Amino acid sequence: MINLIINGKTLRLSGSTYSGEKVPGDLAEWSRLLVGNSPNDFLYDTYDEVSQACLTLYHTFGPAAAAVNKHTDYCIGDGLYFRSQPDYNLLGWTKEYARDWARRFQKLLSYKMYATNLYQKQNAAFRWALAAGDTVTYFIREKDKPLDIVEFPGTEIDGSLNDEGVTLGIKHDQFYRRQGFYNPDGIYTAFTLDGRQQAVQFYTKKSPRQLRGWPLIYSQIATAKNDDRFEDATIAAAILEAMIAIVTETENPADTRDQIAQQAAKMRRGGPIKKALEAFSSMGNAAKMGTGNVLNINTGGKVTALDKKTPSGTYPAFKEWRLKQFGMGANTPPEVLRSEYSTSYTAHRGALNDFWKTVLWEREEFIRVWVNPVVRELAIELMLEGAIEAPGFITGGSMIQQAYLKGIHLGPVPGTINPLQEINAKEKSVKNMFSLRGDEMFNISGSDYEDILAEWQLQEQLFRQGGETEKEAAIAEQDERNVEQEKEKKND
Repeated sequence: MINLIINGKTLRLSGSTYSGEKVPGDLAEWSRLLVGNSPNDFLYDTYDEVSQACLTLYHTFGPAAAAVNKHTDYCIGDGLYFRSQPDYNLLGWTKEYARDWARRFQKLLSYKMYATNLYQKQNAAFRWALAAGDTVTYFIREKDKPLDIVEFPGTEIDGSLNDEGVTLGIKHDQFYRRQGFYNPDGIYTAFTLDGRQQAVQFYTKKSPRQLRGWPLIYSQIATAKNDDRFEDATIAAAILEAMIAIVTETENPADTRDQIAQQAAKMRRGGPIKKALEAFSSMGNAAKMGTGNVLNINTGGKVTALDKKTPSGTYPAFKEWRLKQFGMGANTPPEVLRSEYSTSYTAHRGALNDFWKTVLWEREEFIRVWVNPVVRELAIELMLEGAIEAPGFITGGSMIQQAYLKGIHLGPVPGTINPLQEINAKEKSVKNMFSLRGDEMFNISGSDYEDILAEWQLQEQLFRQGGETEKEAAIAEQDERNVEQEKEKKND
């Protein structure tokens, strides 16, 4: 133990009591965040307040909106499209049967998703979860009606409800495993019931045993709001400078004040000045003078023009620095926030690659939590309707279901910065079996490989033929082939 006396204060030093201080006492006034026993405790009484603050910033603060929108556009875009790849070995199928089953299933599933507008709902559920913390999606089953899937904001969960086995509106067991939630009216909804999905709560999980989502910009609330205030003050100052172009000097300020007071009195009484202004303003609403913008310039008076100094010369550097700080807190590179990239290919690609790692993680989280339960319930609906056969799906357990529903979800891709270079890279990737032709075709054009393969072959054949007779024969041959394929499908 060592005692130090500094400015009359005695500090005791011990090697076993390190608290992060470089100099003993330099963090004495720091109000540390009390996390508690679980990651839910530090928002125990303030979750709704934090959520609303972040949502307000999303609607009013440009960088906050840009961060949420960029993550959503890159992760979800216009929707995640399922490509079925069932585990034919586990299911005891042949490759050919698995291929035909997969094509039929993914087409039927896509039609179902279009019918329930699920691609748009994917975007809305993900976007709101990033903006406000989490979202709730209900699976609505009504008699004589198809399954409907409806998304709600996280306010559907009563975040103020904390009781035994209930934290922030979420019912859970002693291990914080989520079972269901209570809405603000006190109605309880289980996430699953009798093996069927009743609701899904989506949020990006960032901590063990986390029960509610943390908004994307929750760590930036204070600095973002102060930055927003700074923007408002800067704009107000610039407007005032623009409104007042000149000032006049007078030898008798008292007389000038009296003249202004007299004119103000006339305005209140509806004198000639007010009538003139009203006449001017009524001319087709071509212009309207703001209140108080009447300048008094005496004959021979000295006029001084005002310099426009807002924003200051340090403003651009300050804003760039703030965007970098905000981007770090929102897990978004500043280049992506602003959609302004370096002319250097390496720097541009580096920024996108860095962001893309975050995008892929968030997309996989959304697929696991939100999309997979939706696909499973739609698959059951297709089976109950008799649209597709899947023996053992309902009774075979989760492993059999996963074997049936195995596949990938294709979504937005980064795009090309150097098209020729990147197309050549994709071609080599396919040749070396790092990726599939169908995946790369979707990544480049959004097209389905098998859907356009027959059409592409026909166009290539026509392109390489010279005469009209040969073209007609080729078309007839293709028509016959299509008819035979349709017969085979009906026989199957």
